Amino acid sequence: SDIRIASTLQIGLLAIGSLFNGFIVRLEDLPTYFSWLPYIMLSFYGFAGVIVNELRDFSIPCSATELECGVRTGDQVLKLLSYDRIDVFVCATALIVLILLFRVASMVDFYYRYIKVSRLEIVGSLSDSDTPDSSGLGK
Repeated sequence: SDIRIASTLQIGLLAIGSLFNGFIVRLEDLPTYFSWLPYIMLSFYGFAGVIVNELRDFSIPCSATELECGVRTGDQVLKLLSYDRIDVFVCATALIVLILLFRVASMVDFYYRYIKVSRLEIVGSLSDSDTPDSSGLGK
C-alpha cells in the first residue's frame, strides 16, 4: 500500500540524512560525489542551525588539565564539525524554503491524484448518460 511505501522511504531518507548531516561523517570528509547531499536534507539545516546557534561564542568551563580538556570553546567544536562557515539565518531560510517546496509538491500531487481524476470521472459519466437532442423533445 502507499502508506507502507511512504514509511519505508521515510526511514531510508532519515537514515541518509542523519548519516550525511555532518555529525557522524564530517562535511569535509564526504566524498565529492556525496558533497551535495547534506544541502538537500531537512535534517542538515535543522541540526546545523541548532548547533551553530548554541555553540557559537560559547565557552566550555573546564577545571581539569590541558590534556583532559582539549576543546574549550564552542567555536572549536564548530570547526571540528566543519560548521564554522554556516550561518543560522541561512539554515532557517533554507528550512522554510524546503518546507514550502515540499508543501507545494504535495499539493500538486494531491491535485493530480484526486481532484483531476475525480473531475475526469464526473465528465466521463456525464458523457455516457443519455442527453436530450437539440430540439429539446427527447428521444
